[in-house]
Amino acid sequence: MRDVHSKKPEECQYSFTQHKTCEFFPCHKTEHPEDFNCLFCYCPLYTLGSHCGGNFVYLDSGVKDCSNCLVPHGRPRPAHSEKICRLCHVSGQALHQGADEGL
Repeated sequence: MRDVHSKKPEECQYSFTQHKTCEFFPCHKTEHPEDFNCLFCYCPLYTLGSHCGGNFVYLDSGVKDCSNCLVPHGRPRPAHSEKICRLCHVSGQALHQGADEGL
């Protein structure tokens, strides 16, 4: 178990999973379904809006369409793992600040 703490996230088994029995698998077009990662079925980078780093468009309705994006769905890469970790950290800080302010 100690060995897992010395590994990078992209080297760990938990950082890649596939739900091949899902009715939508793969839910994004890809030439490599064997590399499609379902770990982030709902993208944690979505809330970053135009700063997420993915391949998206805004529809006329204002909805962000990420159907052409594979950023969180590929094999883990350090840059994406770091971005997701930073987002989680910032979100956690915002939650604590909101709690401190009685929100």
